[in-house]
Amino acid sequence: ISYDIAEDILVQGDQMKNNLHELQNAVYLTK
Repeated sequence: ISYDIAEDILVQGDQMKNNLHELQNAVYLTK
């Protein structure tokens, strides 16, 4: 595994966490 690929995976993971957090906020707000 090259370092670039590992870095891409980490960045994508962070973005997914952010998206998940926003999704949870949206669900909480619409309750």
